[in-house]
Amino acid sequence: MKSITFFLLIIFHIFTLHATQTNTHNYWNVQALYGTKFKEPFNPANVHKTLMTIENSSKWNWGNSFAFIDIAKSDTHDHDATSLYAEWYPSASLANISNSDLNFGIVKDISLTAGINAGHKSTGANPLVYLPGITVDLTLPSFVFFNLGIYAYIDRGTINNGRSNGCHQTGLQVTPAWLLPFTISKTNLRFEGFLDYISSHGECYEQLLTQPRISFDAGDIFSISSNHFFMGIEYQYWHNKFGIKNLDESFPQALLMYRF
Repeated sequence: MKSITFFLLIIFHIFTLHATQTNTHNYWNVQALYGTKFKEPFNPANVHKTLMTIENSSKWNWGNSFAFIDIAKSDTHDHDATSLYAEWYPSASLANISNSDLNFGIVKDISLTAGINAGHKSTGANPLVYLPGITVDLTLPSFVFFNLGIYAYIDRGTINNGRSNGCHQTGLQVTPAWLLPFTISKTNLRFEGFLDYISSHGECYEQLLTQPRISFDAGDIFSISSNHFFMGIEYQYWHNKFGIKNLDESFPQALLMYRF
């Protein structure tokens, strides 16, 4: 119930900000993904999953916001489980708040961030993490953006019947994220993604999760509206998934994305 409330709050706040703030941009996209080698705890099988992701990236007069919601459906190797998972990272720009130029070297701005991750799976897992910290915006050649997030990782996740996941301590998360557009033979492509390093905390081992993806603008090939429909590949690598030692994922996923 807490997770469903959180998902609704994300949508409510984004639309509220859109109505009340002067926004530099407000981008939405919907993604469909399919992978065949997901791993789950205490399950030796390769699980097939179909996912839909709704993603929003916005800039406002006080800072910016990034959020996404994942809806996943497993096959019979994972009891046909369904799951909802969301992350939201609203940030307040120190440059905007102080009305000053914070540029120095490759650093463009520093923001105060209050992130939250939450989810629910039909088989009982309920991740919940609070992530206060800072996000550093960097200026790198050819990149639309390159951010480095440094956050406290306050784990309050639960498993069956609300029991602690054994990791109710505070660790550290470091997250670079990027978007690099480029062109090959008049076709526009995008290389984007993130990498999460999560330190050990409680009974959870340190984790490394990354999801880089390369996609091309289908409008350039199929003579449809450009900069809306993208196709590509996303690669998922997750070492010590959920903080469980040696529970590792490494596989590609087919990606379709529509950008509003």
